Amino acid sequence: MTSQRTKGMLIAAAVVLALIAWGFWPRAELAETGAVARRPLAVTVEEEGRTRVRDRYVLYAPVAGYLRRIDLDVGDAVDSGAVLVTLDPLRPATLDQRSRAEAEARVAAARAGLAQRESESRRAAAEAELASAMAQLEAIRKMRHRA
Repeated sequence: MTSQRTKGMLIAAAVVLALIAWGFWPRAELAETGAVARRPLAVTVEEEGRTRVRDRYVLYAPVAGYLRRIDLDVGDAVDSGAVLVTLDPLRPATLDQRSRAEAEARVAAARAGLAQRESESRRAAAEAELASAMAQLEAIRKMRHRA
């Protein structure tokens, strides 16, 4: 009886070990394949950076954008007015409903302000014309009064 019991325990232990081994056995993964070819490697890095220089020169651009690679090396001579870098424009921000509504409201406010300024300008011109006419009328009255 003990030999059968021992055999049963050994068989159960072997089955448990076989199941554990089967569970940890590596499985095949699907992978993408493609043809191998020689081509130039193009890598773009868009990160902020920090440089350390001894002589500082101010370079500025009237617009914001992404700086392309600088084609100059340290110590290269640069002529006055030469192009040092090229800027790519910033990517446009996506307009969600809220941003679009805000932009339309700013445009409407600007148009209303423009209409108000034009109205004020016409009013000021009319007041100046009225003042000129009143001055002419007063001058005519004074001439009549003297005569």
